[in-house]
Amino acid sequence: MELYRALAVEANGLDSRQVAFASQMGSFPGPMFDEPDHIDARLRAMDEAGVERQVLSLASLFPYFEQECHSVRTARAANESLAAIVESRPDRFSMFLALPLPHVEAAVDEIEHWRGRSGVTGAQLGTSVLGRSAAAAEFDPVFAALERVSPVAFYHPTGNGIESPLVNESGLEVSVGTSFEDTVLAIQLALAGVPSRFPKLDHIVPHFGGMVSLLLERLDNQGSTLRPVLTEPLSATLKRFYYDTVSHGSHAALRAACTAVGHDRIVPGSDYPILQLFEPYADSFDWILESGIDGTIIESILHHNAHQLINVASSSEA
Repeated sequence: MELYRALAVEANGLDSRQVAFASQMGSFPGPMFDEPDHIDARLRAMDEAGVERQVLSLASLFPYFEQECHSVRTARAANESLAAIVESRPDRFSMFLALPLPHVEAAVDEIEHWRGRSGVTGAQLGTSVLGRSAAAAEFDPVFAALERVSPVAFYHPTGNGIESPLVNESGLEVSVGTSFEDTVLAIQLALAGVPSRFPKLDHIVPHFGGMVSLLLERLDNQGSTLRPVLTEPLSATLKRFYYDTVSHGSHAALRAACTAVGHDRIVPGSDYPILQLFEPYADSFDWILESGIDGTIIESILHHNAHQLINVASSSEA
């Protein structure tokens, strides 16, 4: 509960989407807080689903405020809360740091503060930061710090519908807009040359990267004209990213991603606890087993790719 207390303290800095999301957290089914009974129930659900490890993050509860003091206090409270869970069961949990953006120096300090801390496997960033792309040049020092300390960046949509009235006035911020956020962020990272400039830093784009799998050829034909000095086709850069499997059980999305970016770039995800509004936790992975794709590919996605990516001692859920 420490995270939610911190958010309440800083609530005057939250935007309306964050306030709504935070207020709904207690209504989600299943365990989601840091009390011992919630942790025990979470572990039972993981056992039933065959998940050996969860990598914890804040999902849509980003500590992003215009006032630096709000961001710093909330990010630190969130990280300390996550770290306490990880330390209670280091064999079952790891974590992605929350960062006090858009305050770059403070974010770098937060990364350095957790340097060498067991269980910290990287950091989570929003697809955008208070309306700025996470791929913007102003955030390069954050990528440089992550590359030195915890070389995985995990992204999550902010729920802003890419700030498009055509999306938001139709109420499509979550059902459609999040996929737009994923797609645009992945392409912006590629256009900005982030992977080539920070080659030791890996990136996980959620939800199969939105529409990335469907756009590779079009981007090579038309998108590359946006940056004529690109060192490689955009499709090649996008194939360097990792993508998680959250897609509400879409076999079509799974097959498209395996074909477009390769099954070795796909890691399991659950969007916990959001999908539990629609299905039991185990179903977040069982649909992959039921997809009909080759068993060795399924084995790679569910048990090997994330292990290799975050370098832990057991198979993992990103």
